[in-house]
Amino acid sequence: MKLFYSCFYLFILLFLSACSNHANVNLSYEKAFVNKQCDENTLTLKNADKDTIYTGLNLASLARVCKDYEKSNAFFDKAEEAYKYDVDLQNGLQKATRNFSEILLNDTINDYQGYFYERIMLNTYKGLNYMSLGDFKNARVEFNRALYRQDRMKEYFYDYIQKAQEEYQKELQKDKKTYASFKQNLNPIYKQYDNLLSTFSANKNYTNIYASYLSALFFFFDKDYIKAYDLLKEVALSDVKNKQLQKQFQVFEKFTHLKTSFPQQKYIFIIYEDGFSATKEEFDLTLPFVFNDNLANISVAFAYLKSRNASYKFLQSQDEKTQNLIYFDDIIASEFKTLLPSMVMKTLASSALKTSINLAIANNDSSGFLSFISTVSTALINKADLRMWQALPKSASILMLKNEGLVKIYNDKEKIIFEDELEKDKNYIVLIRSFVPNSNIIYKIKEK
Repeated sequence: MKLFYSCFYLFILLFLSACSNHANVNLSYEKAFVNKQCDENTLTLKNADKDTIYTGLNLASLARVCKDYEKSNAFFDKAEEAYKYDVDLQNGLQKATRNFSEILLNDTINDYQGYFYERIMLNTYKGLNYMSLGDFKNARVEFNRALYRQDRMKEYFYDYIQKAQEEYQKELQKDKKTYASFKQNLNPIYKQYDNLLSTFSANKNYTNIYASYLSALFFFFDKDYIKAYDLLKEVALSDVKNKQLQKQFQVFEKFTHLKTSFPQQKYIFIIYEDGFSATKEEFDLTLPFVFNDNLANISVAFAYLKSRNASYKFLQSQDEKTQNLIYFDDIIASEFKTLLPSMVMKTLASSALKTSINLAIANNDSSGFLSFISTVSTALINKADLRMWQALPKSASILMLKNEGLVKIYNDKEKIIFEDELEKDKNYIVLIRSFVPNSNIIYKIKEK
């Protein structure tokens, strides 16, 4: 038995030495976005063959930064396929095996499964990519998928949360003493989270009005004015104080009352995607647990959300400023906070199991060698999962202008960041993605 434990933990040590430090990988993606690292070796589809959702989403965003829209959608396709086959269609045995490996080791042993808000934005950005390619037929498919995911999110999400919580509660209650230890440790954990997450607001209906807004613009550009109106009405009602939304809604409403002779005035819809959304970092707590009537203090690693700086406060054109539409940090925090109970329970279950193995080894190891190996390996394994889609913005804001044939957009310091002549008989979307000041990507989309 000693030989088994020794070999097992040595295997873990070797395995973990080959694992990625996801905090560093996240940072490398961010640098690639800011510096527009568009080399072919990075943007090779085979790079998304491993941990496909995590790598696929981030490489799709990098390809989009590089305006390689076809490559971007190819990466998005790989991530979407992985959502389907590696997450949604997993059978009971696969899920049980996954849960066991995550509890025995940690979440990073398995491929990243992503968040529900990411799925909605995946289809939204695919739709924008197709619009940039002039392929409005496929763009319609993607925006409809994004809207469908939005509608069904609550049903799937609540079912997922309930099953996850029931699963861990059932497992823990098999050992009443261990379960009592779990319960007494929840207060300090949640107290720490209350402090760390105090800057975030959570919206319990999980509605991503940015996806709905972009979908409304697509249908307006595709001349499906009734659907565009219905979608924008939903968004406008969610924030009646947003003057830009109300102004745009009035324009959309005019088109629903006309059948043949539409207004000649065309518009420029400026969208500003600002900075980086919240990222995940790690904190440790030392918590007391009871094992076979013995008290042991164990170090437990948890993930938390950390907000990041904005790029520009706003953009401006024709003496008007962009007005905020959505804070992505709040969308991310909503799902994170809802998932928190099941994440905490799984982390505690994992730490308890590994500590009980260490204690069992120590009690049967006179030499101390196996105890040393197991303690070191547990320290290496005790890591929080920090993987995320790094390219989402901190916030998105909007501005609609009359198209007079020229657009000049300035940042909050009145420095011009984009200027171009436009066809006066077309509507345009000008989307400015600014990760950090002076790192801007401009996407210009013209109606058909």
